[in-house]
Amino acid sequence: MSAPTATVTTMARRAHAYPQVTLTAGDVIDTEVLAAPPDVTAADALELGLVNRVVARDELTTTVDELAAHIARAPLSTLMATKQLVKRAWELMGMRTHLQMSTDVMAVTAHTSDARALRTAMTERGLRPRQHAAGEPGQQG
Repeated sequence: MSAPTATVTTMARRAHAYPQVTLTAGDVIDTEVLAAPPDVTAADALELGLVNRVVARDELTTTVDELAAHIARAPLSTLMATKQLVKRAWELMGMRTHLQMSTDVMAVTAHTSDARALRTAMTERGLRPRQHAAGEPGQQG
């Protein structure tokens, strides 16, 4: 069974129900997570290895500045080589193709009549995507 994955995002978790094609138990879990990703807390993201650390909001700027200063101490050639190696690894995993395909699909689906209707309804109700996904009623006007 393959491990389920999720993308942490501030956007809506699901706008529509998508049909599931059952191939194996792992595929069902993966499809479910892609169609309706669960909310992932900072603690969950840390446990899953999606992030390196979690800091309080008031410590974020200081933490980022310290990390940037630490990275900046490395020789420029080392930083350039590391960046190139990471990019090559992503390309070998198909990341560039995946990102381009995802962008293309999202660009097309954003202009469908049902997506436009949903955005209009959310705007009229004063809802953000996360509020809509959570089933919140919206502002009374």
